[in-house]
Amino acid sequence: MLGKNGPRSLVWEYFEKNEDSNGAPRAKCNYCGSSYAADSSLNGTLSLGAHLKKCKKYPRNLETKQAKIAFQNISKDQITINAWRFAQEGCRKALAKMILVDGLPFSFVEMKGFRHFINVIQPLFRIPSRRTIRRDCFEFFLEEKKNLKLFFKETRLRVCLTTDTWTSIQRINYMCLTAHFIDKNWNLQKRILNFSPISSHKGDDMAIVITKCLLDWGLDKVFTITVDNASSNDTTVKEMSNQFNK
Repeated sequence: MLGKNGPRSLVWEYFEKNEDSNGAPRAKCNYCGSSYAADSSLNGTLSLGAHLKKCKKYPRNLETKQAKIAFQNISKDQITINAWRFAQEGCRKALAKMILVDGLPFSFVEMKGFRHFINVIQPLFRIPSRRTIRRDCFEFFLEEKKNLKLFFKETRLRVCLTTDTWTSIQRINYMCLTAHFIDKNWNLQKRILNFSPISSHKGDDMAIVITKCLLDWGLDKVFTITVDNASSNDTTVKEMSNQFNK
């Protein structure tokens, strides 16, 4: 009873079209079962749209008020039961972390397959645009940097540095500075402190960038600096040594 071209309004994704005992068109809500007159020439779809806004079983109306049971493993023989609630902000942060960890493009959130997948597993989640997820990723970076700076400040540990430079096909010089250290559990860790363009590959210029980066991170206890065999690195290490002696 949908006609040759099917229903035009998007609201029909949430209603099933049928007929009453007299043969008059009706629309039945897929969530709560409420039925409405659905004669296209007499009723239109305004009443259907209004119903969705107040339907108590429509997923997008549940939001954070919907609580579910979550099982959490504390140990091998112990499991706790907690109330689980949907959290939009928490899901946004998890999505930003996935983009960063997997090296995905920001446009990933606008792909049809991903949007369909999210709508199936969690209709409550409002998928952000590529611009929004880009801001979320940058905020995630700032938060992680703040936590790492606090860690360095509290532990006052020595770090080992490695650095590398290269030139892109656009003839732009880049340098990456990485810190290696042992955490309180004696696990080897590494964190990228800086990834930025530099004016040149000259040793003096590289030493200036590294020094500014260490000052920004509050690091003054450097155990070693590992570089490649480029001659300019000799100048870099000598200048860094002078800076630390001062």
